[in-house]
Amino acid sequence: MMKKIVATFSVVALVALGTVFVFGQTGVGNTDGKRGFGHHGKRAGFGGRMKGRKHMKRMFRQLDLTDEQKTQMKQIAQSSREKIKPIRQQVRENKQTLRGLTDGGNFDEAQVQAVAAQLGSLHAQMIVEKERTKAAMIAILTPEQKAKMAQLKQEFKEKREARKARFKERKEASEKTDN
Repeated sequence: MMKKIVATFSVVALVALGTVFVFGQTGVGNTDGKRGFGHHGKRAGFGGRMKGRKHMKRMFRQLDLTDEQKTQMKQIAQSSREKIKPIRQQVRENKQTLRGLTDGGNFDEAQVQAVAAQLGSLHAQMIVEKERTKAAMIAILTPEQKAKMAQLKQEFKEKREARKARFKERKEASEKTDN
């Protein structure tokens, strides 16, 4: 009797584990079309849209903005989001087109080049809008706030360089122990 219970439990556990593994590999249940383990959505990972946005918010919080400046910043950001929204949609559509061009092992270099050129143009438009928004936000700041912002950027750069150096040291130490 006890052996049957243990055997049944083991089979159920293995089936459940196998199901999780299969769903993770095939992306069943994903609504964004991405597949496999390690995909955590648009805002995850190193870098990405959210990281830069959070960094800017944190920096502006440390500048002691007036209520008027905060309102202006929100208006500028909202306006920028509205301008970029159709560009992002075009990027998504072009990426979908690109995936369709290479599915099934087919490859038409001319078509891929054309879509890649469109994507490059769209990315350039997004970069220009991002820099335009940043310039508009910085223009709102007082000279004292601009100086404080420059100081914060320098501190961030120094911390980033220190992190890179620590990572490099750990990586080199790990490689030495592996050899």
